[in-house]
Amino acid sequence: MLKEFRVSNFKSLLNAEFRPVGLNLIIGANNAGKTNLCHALRFLGLTSSMPLEQAAYECTAEPWNLLNVYAPDEFMEIAVRCFAAVTPRDRASG
Repeated sequence: MLKEFRVSNFKSLLNAEFRPVGLNLIIGANNAGKTNLCHALRFLGLTSSMPLEQAAYECTAEPWNLLNVYAPDEFMEIAVRCFAAVTPRDRASG
């Protein structure tokens, strides 16, 4: 389960943190970064099964524009904190 998601310099997200709990509804004004947060989460998920360049093309219509154009930093940072529960069935099969 995803506990914390932080992203810096991804599209309009200069320094964003998301801590999901239960059911989450993302609301906000236009151009607040809701879609970009979803794109960052999708990009992270895609990187687990494909190369970074391919993941960039799959997650957004503008893969050339993943970095924030107003930020001086040339690097994107994504940090994740997860929790994986192990069930008795998992222990028996492992």
